[in-house]
Amino acid sequence: MPSERHFTSLEPLSGDPSLLWGDFREPRLRRFPEPIEHLRLGRYLGCGIDGLVLKARVRGRTDPLAVKIFHFGDRPPPVYGATSYWAFERECINRALLDMITVSLRQAKLAGRQIYVRPRPAKLSHARNNLRAFCQQAVTRPQPQGFIPIESDPQLVGCLGWTEFKGSRINKHFRKARVPQEAKVDDDSYAAIVYQFVEEDTPDLDRIDSQVNFFHLAGFMIDRFNPTNWLGKGVLVDFSDIVPHHTGYRWWLPAYYAEQGLGFCRIPAERALEQRLLGPRPKWEPIQTGLRQGQRGSFLPAPSRRVRDGEVIPAPSPPTEKAPPVSGDQPIDGEDEADAEEGFGAQESKRYEAVLLHVAPVLPLENHFAMLAYYGGCVNSIPLTGTRL
Repeated sequence: MPSERHFTSLEPLSGDPSLLWGDFREPRLRRFPEPIEHLRLGRYLGCGIDGLVLKARVRGRTDPLAVKIFHFGDRPPPVYGATSYWAFERECINRALLDMITVSLRQAKLAGRQIYVRPRPAKLSHARNNLRAFCQQAVTRPQPQGFIPIESDPQLVGCLGWTEFKGSRINKHFRKARVPQEAKVDDDSYAAIVYQFVEEDTPDLDRIDSQVNFFHLAGFMIDRFNPTNWLGKGVLVDFSDIVPHHTGYRWWLPAYYAEQGLGFCRIPAERALEQRLLGPRPKWEPIQTGLRQGQRGSFLPAPSRRVRDGEVIPAPSPPTEKAPPVSGDQPIDGEDEADAEEGFGAQESKRYEAVLLHVAPVLPLENHFAMLAYYGGCVNSIPLTGTRL
């Protein structure tokens, strides 16, 4: 039986949630309603700082799902004295809030009424009052002067609740699917959230703008725009990229929140689209016959290949000894800039650095290697360029 936390509920996610203001103040994500044995893990989709994602299906259902398994089932320890945010906690709070908001909008539409919020919210009281507009008590509350009806359709990816996996089951699937990930502790439980699977598509910048504006009006602070976390036609799939005011001033920054609004990510999104960091990604096809055991019980992949538009792109080769650069350019982590790009792959280097820009400056080293396994294909052959440890 999964354990309950202050931001999760053992109640199965079935039917509409309660919309009382108390539920908005203390949001709890409900549990995945199906038995965990009915959830069949499938293809490895990728990994990042917070966890890894696997495609999955539920017995008796045909629609594909995506399961995000978090690296930390409990609050992660400080890294070099710096407190790290807990991705599982943040995503549970965000999804519980967004599920209630979505239901409130649907009920208001069916009843023929509108929900009014303050335009251009700029401080904590604004964010809190806008969130209160979605609760049940706000139906009979007189609308303050100057408020506007919210017209954004969030079009969020569906969330089916949270669950837990034993490390032994994850490891068994890793070996079967040849997943390039570190082994988990067999006896430990790892938290996970089940989402609807988002098919690849050409992103719509207007839809991204609409979602970002909706998050801002609902009181969420948007983290730095990370193009790898926007899939399909432009929907957010990593809900650690938005920050609720429930996390306090350590993470929800009033000055940063005040600067955000419509058009906040338009320019970075356009640049990401031009650089092919936003939209359909290269497919990875492992060609190894099996996984080899790495250090400290981790599983490292043998060389793999990338396929883009039917063209096979060889994986980067292991670095070889080279003579020191003769120019006056300063080397980057022991290699010059051209060598780093050649060994890493220009596209993957840009994508990896784009991810690093939006995360905390202090990160556990093993998380970098987990990301490198996804973005580079072979951990041993990729230089740590652009990392900020």
